[in-house]
Amino acid sequence: MIKPLRMERLAYKTIGDEAIILDTKIGREVHQLNEVATVVWNLCNGTHDIQSMVEKVCTEFEVEPAVAERDIKALLAEFNSKSLLR
Repeated sequence: MIKPLRMERLAYKTIGDEAIILDTKIGREVHQLNEVATVVWNLCNGTHDIQSMVEKVCTEFEVEPAVAERDIKALLAEFNSKSLLR
């Protein structure tokens, strides 16, 4: 059971329903997250598995579980490819 965890070196701030992530170690890279991605990002604290993320996203947004799971997995893969997760 995978429980994604954010890299410790990252600074981030939530502004309204969106978030900005600053990676100061890799070229001061900035990432802007939309509302759904921000919810998922906030759940990447090492205590939530994909299923609990799906449940949270389905509760907050009108989306089918299968669609939420597919999108969350794609988002986590993107976070991982950008070295935002451990």
